[in-house]
Amino acid sequence: MQPLVRQHLPGPPLSQAREKVRKFATQCGLGIEIHDNVNTLKPFLAEWDELAARCPDATFFAGPEWAAAWTQQQSHAGQSVSLIMVRERGRLVALLALTAHRVGPLRSATALSSGASAYSDLLADDASIACARLSAAVWFAIDQLGVDTVTFDAVREGSKLEALLAMRRSLRSEAQRAVLVQTGTHSANMIGSTSLRKDLRRRRRRLAEEKGPICYSVVQSEHEIAHALAALLALKLAWLDDKGLHARFLARPETHSWLACVCTRALQAGKLHLSVLSVSGKIVAAQLAFRSGSTLCAYIGAFDPGYKRYGVGKLHLEDHLSDIAARGLSLDLMPPEDAYKLEWGVPGVRVRSYVVPLTARGRALAFLQSPNLRTMIKSL
Repeated sequence: MQPLVRQHLPGPPLSQAREKVRKFATQCGLGIEIHDNVNTLKPFLAEWDELAARCPDATFFAGPEWAAAWTQQQSHAGQSVSLIMVRERGRLVALLALTAHRVGPLRSATALSSGASAYSDLLADDASIACARLSAAVWFAIDQLGVDTVTFDAVREGSKLEALLAMRRSLRSEAQRAVLVQTGTHSANMIGSTSLRKDLRRRRRRLAEEKGPICYSVVQSEHEIAHALAALLALKLAWLDDKGLHARFLARPETHSWLACVCTRALQAGKLHLSVLSVSGKIVAAQLAFRSGSTLCAYIGAFDPGYKRYGVGKLHLEDHLSDIAARGLSLDLMPPEDAYKLEWGVPGVRVRSYVVPLTARGRALAFLQSPNLRTMIKSL
């Protein structure tokens, strides 16, 4: 398939850009495609899904369900997607999805859905190609996008994307750690410390006596998604407000419809785990997680601040862990290392956010986009 580079990209004319890609692809023995200004992912989903199935170490956030829902939502917001696809003998072996936006006079590319607190990932079938050849091909394609910087948030240690970034110099990064709960085949009653389990038993009895029956459930059908999501977002915003914090992303009107689309696609693919804890029919805690292999990534969790004295957030997490332990799954609570997470698990894989300057003027922009600088500004 002939590489595709859109005319509106900065840089050489279309014919020259195509020739440049063709020559490099010939040298490295791989086919490189650059699909820019993509408003629908339908033509790519079948191959994308097949590639994701061959990459068990990748998270749900690198899969076609997440990307298709994000693109469907952001196309209405005037954002488009750029796809970098690498082939070997015609077979898709790597895929990286990016979005581009302007920062003043400069252009910056970010991983798909950057800012949505998801892991950034690169899908790559390393069983069929050498890592060095793949990295060279992907970086070559990124350089053809005509952007000044590229940003990747929450890149997991040991992932294919981290290996790709290791090939590039002069990048800025900031580290965190994800909290992992290894349930495996252990009894659900052995999760958490003895003192924590005793405390939760007391709180559970007290909650049932004072407020009514407690029920843990998992969404099983599409018609349940909207109600559970609305409750989850309302609880999360109330919890943040109680802490004096703000969540611009969650507060956007379109966030609910986007998450509903993500959950519907994930449910159809068998990768959704949306659970709620109800007291007398009222949802007081909820958790949205997505399955990747034998791990669940806990994307959003929240509880009703009005029920804080009963520890409903911990009660829900206890039931949640009991549920997935029976299935032999582990839970990735994702960064940051909040105290409540550390009661159940231990810091696991290191996670870094990167800003990579691609041009001379991009170095100035990289400083302004530095995760360390953003953290300092947020603290102020």
